[in-house]
Amino acid sequence: MQDIKSSKRICFPGPSPEQRRRRIVFRVTPADISFIVMILESYDYIAIPRTIDPVNGIMEALVSPDFHGEAMSLITALAQESPGLSIIAG
Repeated sequence: MQDIKSSKRICFPGPSPEQRRRRIVFRVTPADISFIVMILESYDYIAIPRTIDPVNGIMEALVSPDFHGEAMSLITALAQESPGLSIIAG
């Protein structure tokens, strides 16, 4: 039986925080916050919505790099239909 301490381990570094997620920041009408959360979660959790400032309606969506394009398309489409939604950073 081989001793575990003497065996070599191969370790790969984990992804950096920037590689694990992308952040899309946008502003909505405060009354629409729950609607936006529901839409983002209904698309198979394409993004994780968080409310940064509920009084001013500032939200962010945490997105996997693989789904960044789809999430931006969804938020852009929502912005075209809702005059109170504007993308701040994405």
